[in-house]
This record gives sequence, structure tokens and C-alpha cells, in this order.
Amino acid sequence: MATSNKRISLNTIAEHLGLSTSTVSRALADHAGISEATKARVRQLAEELNYLPNHLAASLRKGRSNTLGVIVPHINGYFFPAVMNGIEKVASQAGFNVMMCQSNEDVRRERQNIATLLAAQVEGIILSLSATTHQQVGHFEQAQQQGTPLVFFDRMPELPNSTAVVLDDFKGAYQAVTHLIEQGCTRIAHLAGPQQLNTSRNRFLGYQEALRAHGLPLLDELVYQLPSSKLEDGRAGMAQLLTLPTPPRWRVCGVCLFGRGRPRSAAPEELTRAARRGAGVLQQRALHDHDPAQPDGRRPARRPNGRNCRALAAPIAEAGPGLHAAPYCAQA
Repeated sequence: MATSNKRISLNTIAEHLGLSTSTVSRALADHAGISEATKARVRQLAEELNYLPNHLAASLRKGRSNTLGVIVPHINGYFFPAVMNGIEKVASQAGFNVMMCQSNEDVRRERQNIATLLAAQVEGIILSLSATTHQQVGHFEQAQQQGTPLVFFDRMPELPNSTAVVLDDFKGAYQAVTHLIEQGCTRIAHLAGPQQLNTSRNRFLGYQEALRAHGLPLLDELVYQLPSSKLEDGRAGMAQLLTLPTPPRWRVCGVCLFGRGRPRSAAPEELTRAARRGAGVLQQRALHDHDPAQPDGRRPARRPNGRNCRALAAPIAEAGPGLHAAPYCAQA
């Protein structure tokens, strides 16, 4: 049967068969009150016309979309893609679809993402803040007012009654610096991420507190503020530290401590130069993947996977329609 490029609706099928729209809808839903002959006619025509059901309209009728929204600041590196993969696996097992968005570290894009997900009637939103969100939380408050559960991970805002799954970044940084001091290091550098982000801020505070607790000074020359998590910024930070008259004598990777991103933020060539300048470089994972949940804090942290990410998807999946997920905070 010849068809146009126009989207086929239930009305189109109903007109072709001389049936009511409600009868066609119930036939496609395999309703017991519709005869098998009518169901067969409707299904055959729907297939011939390449009919696609309008899931948004169906979700409006049912009050459920069985869809979760996910917003990440970027998909560079390993962390956020791994989290997205874990969320999708867990959500799928629970019978949910997932809509993925990225803000590209732009609060304006983040607002658009929230608006798009709310318009799609998602049953909950899992997200990590953009670096430019700061205290602009109106779009999150709008979601809360509409009864849409929010679960933040890694980066979270100062938002009342919010739910988050985060690491103890302060403790992780404190233990890492302490380990370096115990190895005899006294000049320990820190590549600091944007301080408006809870992750970067808490890591920097942990770094400072560990120095203070062990009687070491906080030296401005050993703290490099990264403007972003881009590779070139990591290179610039490492290069500047290596120009110091007395470079920091690291025992771990060139990034040293929890500035932003994985150790690759400081490129291999910068690590090589550091070694040549006398800065000791050990295994890159030794402290950057530091696990604050371990007793000595020195074992590599688990990478994100479906099991770790269950804490993100489960509160929304279990909350049901129109319910807020119970506040939940975990150390991965």
C-alpha cells in the first residue's frame, strides 16, 4: 500500500478500516474485548503503513513513561561513559528506558536538558553538574516542584532535600597526602579543579588539612588552578610546576592529587620530564584511583560498573510514579 511521508496515526488506521480510534487502540494493545479478527485486521494494516506508536502520548495516558533521564557534563575520558553504561544496564534490567544527555559543561545546555527530559515525562533524572552551574539551581527546583525525582552523582549542588551518590573526596585527598608525607615527601603539588564544584573543593580542602595536620606549609607555588579538565590544561599545569626552582618531589603520578579527571590530564611527556627533573613517579593508579572505603586508603578504587551504578538508578526505579526517591548517599 502506498503511503506518504506523513506520520501514521491511530486515526489514519481507523479511517482506513472504518473503525473508531479507541477500537484500533485497544486492538493494538491486545485488549480482551476486541475480536481476534479485528485485531488481525488492525495489526496487518498497521504493519503495512509502518505505524509507530506514540509512546509520549501513551505515557501521558498511563501516567508512566518507564524512562529515566541522565545528564553528564561530558563524555570524555573513562568515568562518565562508564557510569552511563552502568546506569543503562541496571535501568534496562528494571524495565526502564534511558534518555542520555550531556551539558558540555554549560549551565544553559543543562537547563535545556532538564526541560527536554521533563517534557518527555521521564520518571526520574540522574545527573552530574556542569562546571558552570554554580548556584543556579532553578531548573532543579522546577523538576522537584513537578514531582520528578533527582539523583545527583559525583558533582552535586547545594540544594535542599536533594539526593546524591558521592565519594568522600575530602577523606580521599587527606589520606593520599598523608601517604605521601609518610613516604618522606614534603613538597606535594595539587592540580586543583574548579572550586565551585563540590568534588574539586573537597579534594583541595583535604589536601590543605593533611598538610596542616602534619605541620607542612601550604605553598601557593605548589597549587595550580586548572581552568578546565582539558588535556592541554593538564599539560600547562605540569609544565608550570616543572619550571619551579625546586619542583615538587612526587611519589605518585604527575597530576599528584585529584585536580580533575584521570591521571592522563598530565600527558606522558610531562611525566617523563618530571622523572628527569628528579620527581619520583610511581604507578599512576596508586593514589589517583584512591579508595577511601579501604582501611588504609591506598588500594585502587573500583571502577564504575553496573553494580556500582545501581545506587544511582535504583532509588528512582523503586520510587514509582510521582514519588520522590528517599535520600541516599553512598561511597562507591
